[in-house]
Amino acid sequence: MKHLHLHTFILLILTLFVSHSAKAQLNEGGIPPSFAYSNQLRSQVEVTQIPVNFCIEDLKQVDAWKVSNGAPLATAKIIPTDLNIRNSGTWTTLPDSTKVWQLHIQAKGAIALMLYYNAFSIPEGGKLFIYNPDKSQVAGAFTHHTNPTTTRYATEFIAGDELILEYVLPASGALPDLSISDVGYGYDHLTVVESQSQLRLTGSNTSGTCNVNVNCSEGDEWQNQQKGVCYIQQRIGDYIYLCTGSLVNNTARDQKPYVLSAFHCFQDDASSSLVPDSILTQTLFYFHYSLSDCESTSTPSKPKVLTGCRRIAYSPIQDGSDGMLLLLNHTIPSTYDVYYNGWDRAAFSAVSGVGIHHPAGDYMKISTFAEMVPYPANWINTDNKDTTIANADLIVTFDQTKHGHGVTEGGSSGSPLFNQNGLIIGTLSGGGSSCEEPNGINIYGKFSYHWDVYGNSDSTQFKNWLDPIQSNPTYLLGMNQSGYSTAQLKAPASISAATPTTTKAVITWTAPLFSKPIVHGNNSCYYQFNNEGEPFYYGQRWKASDLTKLALKTITHLMVYSSDSATYSMLIAQGSRTYKQAIPSKLPEALNSVKLTTPFVIDTLNDLILSLYVTNYKKNFYPAYADDGPSLYGQGNILSSDGVTWDTCDTTDFDVNFPIGAIVSSQSGVITKSSLLSTQPVSFSNEKSAMPLLVARPLSKRSLKLIDSNLESFPEVSGYQVYRDDVLLKSVPSSTLTYTDENVLSGSHIYKVTALYDTDEGLPATVTVSGPVANESISLTTPSLYPIPFEDFIRLSSPESVSSIEAYNSEGKLMLSLKNPTSVIQTSSFNSGVYIFRLHTSNGIQTIKAVRK
Repeated sequence: MKHLHLHTFILLILTLFVSHSAKAQLNEGGIPPSFAYSNQLRSQVEVTQIPVNFCIEDLKQVDAWKVSNGAPLATAKIIPTDLNIRNSGTWTTLPDSTKVWQLHIQAKGAIALMLYYNAFSIPEGGKLFIYNPDKSQVAGAFTHHTNPTTTRYATEFIAGDELILEYVLPASGALPDLSISDVGYGYDHLTVVESQSQLRLTGSNTSGTCNVNVNCSEGDEWQNQQKGVCYIQQRIGDYIYLCTGSLVNNTARDQKPYVLSAFHCFQDDASSSLVPDSILTQTLFYFHYSLSDCESTSTPSKPKVLTGCRRIAYSPIQDGSDGMLLLLNHTIPSTYDVYYNGWDRAAFSAVSGVGIHHPAGDYMKISTFAEMVPYPANWINTDNKDTTIANADLIVTFDQTKHGHGVTEGGSSGSPLFNQNGLIIGTLSGGGSSCEEPNGINIYGKFSYHWDVYGNSDSTQFKNWLDPIQSNPTYLLGMNQSGYSTAQLKAPASISAATPTTTKAVITWTAPLFSKPIVHGNNSCYYQFNNEGEPFYYGQRWKASDLTKLALKTITHLMVYSSDSATYSMLIAQGSRTYKQAIPSKLPEALNSVKLTTPFVIDTLNDLILSLYVTNYKKNFYPAYADDGPSLYGQGNILSSDGVTWDTCDTTDFDVNFPIGAIVSSQSGVITKSSLLSTQPVSFSNEKSAMPLLVARPLSKRSLKLIDSNLESFPEVSGYQVYRDDVLLKSVPSSTLTYTDENVLSGSHIYKVTALYDTDEGLPATVTVSGPVANESISLTTPSLYPIPFEDFIRLSSPESVSSIEAYNSEGKLMLSLKNPTSVIQTSSFNSGVYIFRLHTSNGIQTIKAVRK
């Protein structure tokens, strides 16, 4: 097939809220003391010019040529310098006797500037601020409490081609160890939005319009996961690039800040070497860079930023899976409200899921898929021709959804792919999707390969870091900063409401659904074999004693390798129950997920056989597939000529497993007598099969390890909670899937149902119900806001009566303006404090005072 090259990188300049109290990097906030004195700065501080010895238009033309050949997209150039508090800047004594050192830097023509340091240490009592001359953007105060653990450091971009550093001298007179080694000169794909006093990516270089904001309805069930996703600003050589990553949980659940991304995001293609740790200390990680609502005009959330990391483990592109595991240099403050995402390293990892990422450095987006794509592909870096090991990649095509058709772009690289259980199963390497070709494929390095396939040292084995207690799990659930471990504790699978009378509402829901794969072996496709042109069955066997945790659960899909040069059908058998279904023809020679027309219910009284029946193939063709072993004898490698009597493959010459697995759903079923009953139950012996198999030469060279059989129990629901407008109405047992509200109030109400998992509460499923309206006069209910105090969102009752809403902070600054608001208003970007909301209705303007916690 055609090799796909990596997504081009685009450097994202985050949208910054520029109130002087806003915080971005670890800092203590505040206002530079010189701001209290008009014109003090401009009248006394000489400007230090940074030489710009290049033509911006030439850079852009060269960049365009490089991008057309698959190179990353540059947005800023590094300019070396040597500036410190002893050789540069001006000391000023303010009218209140405060002494400040100010360094005014200009690099003419830049859209934005950022600073790199080879020394950054603020003494006790000292404060450092960085801002632009119009004072629209302030970073700081940096103090001894926020000092990095390393000498090298970096601070975020400041809008415009000028910036000022202001150091406030403490009473002790101590000077900082502050040395600027480089200036990042932003020259392309950036825009200063003057009306909003923001830096943001706009115009033709934003992500495609088909992309879906993570806070659209497509992201409702992924609110935890998105809190762990970050974009990564990385310096490589003389330029700055962007990737996406995610925090990941580890089995010690100690909130160690591991970040998972892609190897190629940290590789200097010019030298074919990894970025050294000394440069990684200047890497910036931005969390919560998203829009607060679905519309592109909605308010951006205020990002939380951390600087610096070190490389922990990696799986390279060449003969690896393009994975990178980093450890941040800082413990993440509890105020950051991040999420440590869980992961799944099973062989068959998804039947549906999403990718969450920053395409083109844009606000966080979500892309949705309903099934894996069965294309045989591996990823190649077109710059140096490195190619991932065969079978190390997951292939996904994203689907059209309500608000768009999510794809991936430059900047999405390294982003996590989540399965239907909300667990990471891969990291993005590249692909060919775009808004012009939304059905293009996206290639993700498998987390199962990152885990332990490449190398055998701590620097290559992700499991050595993510499983420090050596519990060897197949999957691990996610966790937030309060220590609450939610498995992606799912919401009920569906919810609906009926209103049989004007004062009664009947809320009905279904149990949350989980699914997972089961398979013996490593799920690789290494050998091909045949039975000299004769029909035969081959498959895997699961002992009845191994199935106790899957009792009465249902098989929904069979996962198989097949070819278009033979005829296949599936056979699933337990005792006298058999299930047969044809496999569609013309499927690619790769992993295929085949949905069962009728789900098969698992019992625990008989062995389970998953198999394929192969016929109509030429004698010199090899229609069956095997991994490279070693076999799980009598379970991963069984054969039959009639589908009734089964033997074991002779492992003397063919010590392998047959990669045939199943997707098992947590949906329970009932075993009944039906047409599934066979007149002759299947039987199995440990005898070696006499079937004369012919084996083709290996398809590729690799050495893989067995993937654990995924037979753990599904999360168990212990009950449900029913809410109306966030007020708990009733707790009901797990056997109850309905609730009747006998006294529905007038107006519109949001009913919410959550599942309880022991003492933990899962995500909500919601439905809106309209209460009765008085017959004598039809009038809109007076709108109100709740809860008060509020946090990351505030609810608006009777939103249909409000044409627009505004929010002002205590300084009178407009913080939010929405037309035709919905019932939920995002306020995660608000700082703590008092806010005034103005609700515009047909009866005039209603003012409500509320406090943000």
